Amino acid sequence: MPGQPPRGRFPSNTALAVGNKIDYLLIESYNRYTFKKIQVFIAKRFGFEILQAGEHADLNFDAYEAGAKAIPFERLWSGKGSVFTRFELRTTAPLRASDGCA
Repeated sequence: MPGQPPRGRFPSNTALAVGNKIDYLLIESYNRYTFKKIQVFIAKRFGFEILQAGEHADLNFDAYEAGAKAIPFERLWSGKGSVFTRFELRTTAPLRASDGCA
């Protein structure tokens, strides 16, 4: 839904750096290794190149078979990076002081 960013908390073990003026997409697809559904944020400029949009844009989610080379995707949201300032990211694994991270 263009214009309205998704709300909520998003698990992450990675750093997140975004540009306020960069266009981003929220994509639903399948993980090519686990074959599970995933949702990922990606810069619009590179997103369709990475997803091979020309080849995979019309693939049906319901028809996807694990291990298939062509992986379907769907655009769930698009917007500017400035909306990410409202997100709260949480780690998927606890940080420990002994790791030098806390």
